[in-house]
Amino acid sequence: MTLPVRSAFSATAPRVAFDHFHQFHDTAYLRMIGRRPSAFERATSSALKETYSRMPKGGRAATFTALSAATGAGKTTSACALMAFLMATEGKTCAYVAPTLAVAEEVHRHLLALVGRENRHIEGVFSHSDGFLPAAAYSSIHKANASPRTLDQYAEQGVVPSRQYTAEEFRRARLVITTHERWRHELATGEDLGVLKCNGQDRALVLVDEEPDLERTAVRQPEDVSALASLFADVELKGEARAFGFTSAHHAAETLVAVHGRMRDIKDNSTGQFLQSADVVTEADLEHLNAITEQDITARVYAIGGADTAAAVDLHLGTLAFLRFAGQGRVFYSRGEGGAFYAYGSPVAPQPRHLILDGTADLNGMYAVGRHVTVVSSVPANYERVRLFAVQPPKEFKGRMRSRGILRNDTAVRDYLDWFMPFLIERTQPGQHVLVYCKKALLDYGVHRLPEFNERADRRERYVTELQGRVIHWCSFGRGRGLNEWKDCSAYFRLGDFMLQRAVVLSRIGATTGERFTADDLRRLNSGAVRDARIDTAQAAHCAVTNKQDAARICIRHLDDDGRAKEADLFMVDCDMGTLQAYRERMFPGAGQYGVIRADGSEAPQRSGVNRSPKDGAAARVAELLLTTELDRLTVADLTDRCGLRSDTQARTLSTAEVRTAMQARGWTETTRRALGMPGKGKVLTRSATRESPSGS
Repeated sequence: MTLPVRSAFSATAPRVAFDHFHQFHDTAYLRMIGRRPSAFERATSSALKETYSRMPKGGRAATFTALSAATGAGKTTSACALMAFLMATEGKTCAYVAPTLAVAEEVHRHLLALVGRENRHIEGVFSHSDGFLPAAAYSSIHKANASPRTLDQYAEQGVVPSRQYTAEEFRRARLVITTHERWRHELATGEDLGVLKCNGQDRALVLVDEEPDLERTAVRQPEDVSALASLFADVELKGEARAFGFTSAHHAAETLVAVHGRMRDIKDNSTGQFLQSADVVTEADLEHLNAITEQDITARVYAIGGADTAAAVDLHLGTLAFLRFAGQGRVFYSRGEGGAFYAYGSPVAPQPRHLILDGTADLNGMYAVGRHVTVVSSVPANYERVRLFAVQPPKEFKGRMRSRGILRNDTAVRDYLDWFMPFLIERTQPGQHVLVYCKKALLDYGVHRLPEFNERADRRERYVTELQGRVIHWCSFGRGRGLNEWKDCSAYFRLGDFMLQRAVVLSRIGATTGERFTADDLRRLNSGAVRDARIDTAQAAHCAVTNKQDAARICIRHLDDDGRAKEADLFMVDCDMGTLQAYRERMFPGAGQYGVIRADGSEAPQRSGVNRSPKDGAAARVAELLLTTELDRLTVADLTDRCGLRSDTQARTLSTAEVRTAMQARGWTETTRRALGMPGKGKVLTRSATRESPSGS
């Protein structure tokens, strides 16, 4: 029988009391945050250390390794302890890649508390007299020549660097902290920036916090290419014209003008299908485009000057990446949302010695579709005290959270809030803190701050209001990741879904799998009758991942010794309940079924059994299982139990294009029980295992 987490990982449990790393981890926690770790945090650290021990350390890696551990499980603090432990006991050098500057500074302070020169607490840290710094951070605020304007901007957000470093100090530091951008740039260019190497030697461990966008999609308009052409045509650097044989322009300017013309022609004459092939960059063009360097762009932007040169450099570099992907045939045009060109590629190949810390790795559809990440699961959190509700709004608002519906003007938003705010008041209590996630357009109107919805209207806070004693925090989709400011909220309201456009999903799939979509592929995918299991899975997983990440901003991030989350209410207003029901057990393990609140405020009785939406057919359920399961063998009986597959339709379901696409994506093959030496008759689906869980966790 498996021991409860609080017993298995208590301070006196054998696996803790007699383990060098756990003893180190306890002391490190005390120095970093002023308390000992909980049993659940020790369980997470155990999974982290074991995953590091088992992951690829050299050669060419087939996949990245990702540890899936719940928000609030202590991933970041335990990662800092592991880095310091490896440095102190084995002389290893490590890197931490942070998703935001706030997280980078948090990790920086943690490591200084453990290994800073003034904190000689850890035996072995200063045994080397080579002059290397124990720890250093490098970002737009941590570098020695940081812009005063940038420092002021982040200081207003409460992010102040505790120390700054030169690029050389960073490259020679044993433990380093930097951003996703610098890490990706070093991988893409091969330039030694100190992230992957310490003084020219490979770092033993690179910890990447949160999903690092392992695929890249660049969305551009003809005007973006025209702007890059103008930059090269109008800005001449000293000696350049003579070197390239031109009198006034860079050698690539003419190529960029030609590409702009092709893009303009496609967009101006586009009719019919929404997704169309777009041959905009020729092989000859690519030769000129590949000769453009980052220095070419940076020098010209800074020669022009302006208010935000860094943003201008990023825009033009993104356009250059777009053009290079397009030159590889990885591009298409979509007429949706005004029309745009989508180019895609994978700038980051799987790397050894890399460990991704991703709280929703087990939900990530791109990991499943691309097969480029091996997911290792830690001990899951328990959300049995979390209540889930699916809210059906009045008929006039159902399915209308879009620009031509509720978001069309401030009057429509006011009508919606006239219904929603009384509902929120009815379902919460005075003194309670509440978090509302919604589309940015709803907040841009500012209606939520009007006096009838906000008793703090005299205060100038844009995203915090108060009504009848409730403190209401507002956040738009895509924001808030990594923030801890809503940890005291005990109710969460989600107004509609955060869905990706079909073109975005398609480009991300192409980037992840390396696939180039042909004109025939695009014609097929234009059909509303054609369902692609990869697109369905990526969309559904994106919905589940973002919802879980957003909900985890509130008090459910606080986990006790057994990993049980605090009590809270989560209200999904007019969301895709077919998807949320299908992912419920993985999003919120231990939570009960969704309670349904009708438009009139009454609650529908809960029903046991498999929850399915009207659109959730057998083929879709089987395809979703094939793309996400950790199992490497599935019998027909398994498919029947898990997907409700009927015996009289099993052959037809397994032969559908949707299921066949999912099988191909994950390497499933069809065989028989007899061929595998199993008793009985019937089909069996098998594949090579790509996922694992740490033993003893």
